[in-house]
Amino acid sequence: MRILSVGNVYSTETKVERAANLVSFEIIKELSSNNEVGFLKINTSGNNEIEPALIEEYRSNNIELLEPV
Repeated sequence: MRILSVGNVYSTETKVERAANLVSFEIIKELSSNNEVGFLKINTSGNNEIEPALIEEYRSNNIELLEPV
């Protein structure tokens, strides 16, 4: 199954802006163990560069980062 997760922040286990974001990331990570999961960041403004450490954390959890919009 392919799943698309959409949000306005990149959540990770190491970089948390709000507790709800960590919960969201944990749900996405659990879904990615048996499915193809992509994450799409929306409502971006300014710098849309993705930190290499963040890319690696998502990849290591089998989550594909899509280009932000």
